[in-house]
Amino acid sequence: MKEITKVNADVLHKDLLKTLDEFGNKHGIKLSGGTFRYNAGSFVIKVEGNVLKNSADASKPAYEIKANQAFQTYQLMYGLKPEHLNKTVIIKNQPHQFIGLNPRKKYSFMFKPVNAARYEWLNVDKTMALNLLNK
Repeated sequence: MKEITKVNADVLHKDLLKTLDEFGNKHGIKLSGGTFRYNAGSFVIKVEGNVLKNSADASKPAYEIKANQAFQTYQLMYGLKPEHLNKTVIIKNQPHQFIGLNPRKKYSFMFKPVNAARYEWLNVDKTMALNLLNK
């Protein structure tokens, strides 16, 4: 390869994600790769990993595992109850599932669309989240 182009960047990204999955499975961890940024001579990708505490975590993306773990750690501080985790609520006329917390964000309550084709999430402020979860 003499330079990175759009076509071979897509191939590199897919192969790298596949390799991360294989490596993670071998070592009992979940690895996910973020955005693949590149120019003609180099590329950058953020890799995040989490230890799989149970078999249900194997199918979740790393950000969701991390949000679940933060929920377990900070639920009392945020006024949450165990039954709030994975609860489905309606936001913007769409069903969203509460997946946990990201305490480093201003809006630290994380919801993901139930029928999302790809991994995406919505960060919501504490007041709105508690109103939705306590309905």
